Amino acid sequence: TTSCRTLFDSSCLPTDLPHSIDLLFHFLLHNFERHASLSIGYRSPFIIQLDLSLLSQQNNNLRLQALIRFIEYILNSSSHRYVYFVSIEKALEWFKYPRSLSELRDFWAFSCNDKIYEYDIDCLNSESTGNDQEKIESLKSDGETNVDHSKMIDYQVEKLYPSGLAFHALWISVLLILSVLFYDKYFTSM
Repeated sequence: TTSCRTLFDSSCLPTDLPHSIDLLFHFLLHNFERHASLSIGYRSPFIIQLDLSLLSQQNNNLRLQALIRFIEYILNSSSHRYVYFVSIEKALEWFKYPRSLSELRDFWAFSCNDKIYEYDIDCLNSESTGNDQEKIESLKSDGETNVDHSKMIDYQVEKLYPSGLAFHALWISVLLILSVLFYDKYFTSM
């Protein structure tokens, strides 16, 4: 199977086989599993780029059915409990305000907002009140977690720099620059 990241790039699919739901499903699954098997795969987003025009073209119902089958497979698989299907907007909100998996269920960025789409069954069935919107806006502006307002934890710094990585990188860089300057001044012949 060819390793490609878009569902609609015809050069990635075999030309000698007829395109079927199974072929497209296995194409998506292979690329997802290849991505997840990398050392950063479990933590980095696997992006499926969709083009509405290609989904709506005649005789391309196969692609839509394969995509739905892939999503259902991942959602129902016990080995893929760490996977979340979110929009780019929701993913960016999570990057700005990262939360642990235990906090995601109540995370305000993943809750229903003023844009409710007909395909979003959870948000379509629940009407958000004005109080919900005010709470979400206050959480955004304060940068607080929605689980416990007394906990002010900067997850970004805690997760990225647990061992003072930034400090060590800075002093090593300064030492390197000084070493180069010293070498240039005293050990190079003019």
